[in-house]
Amino acid sequence: MKKKSIVQLGAAALTVMSVGVGSPAIAASPASAAPAAVSGAKPGPQDASCNTWKTSRAPWGGSAYCSGMAWADTFRVKLTCINYRGQTFTVHGPWKHTNETSSATCSSDPNVGVLSVAVEESA
Repeated sequence: MKKKSIVQLGAAALTVMSVGVGSPAIAASPASAAPAAVSGAKPGPQDASCNTWKTSRAPWGGSAYCSGMAWADTFRVKLTCINYRGQTFTVHGPWKHTNETSSATCSSDPNVGVLSVAVEESA
C-alpha cells in the first residue's frame, strides 16, 4: 500500500466555505496551483509588456517602451556600455510611465558601444 503524507491528504480534502450572503466558496489547493484572478484588480508587473532596442548608428544608445503597467508604476532603460578597452559601464534613462519611451546614450564617442539594453522597473 502506498503511503501519502498528511499534507497531500489535507490539501486534497480541505474545502473552506465562506460565511455570508453572496460570498463565493473557496477551495483550498496545493501551493503549486495558480491563484485565481480577482475581479477589479489593478494590472501588475505580470501584465506589463516592454520592448527594448539599440540605435543603429553612432551615437550608440538604446530605448525601452512599456505598456500595460499600473498607473503609479514607472520604468527606465538601463544600458550596459563598453568602450574600446573592453571596460563596461552602466547608463540609465529617465523614469517614465506606461505608454512612454525611456532613451539613453552611452557616449557621443563612436568607439563606445551598447553591450545590452534592459528595463528597470520601480519597486
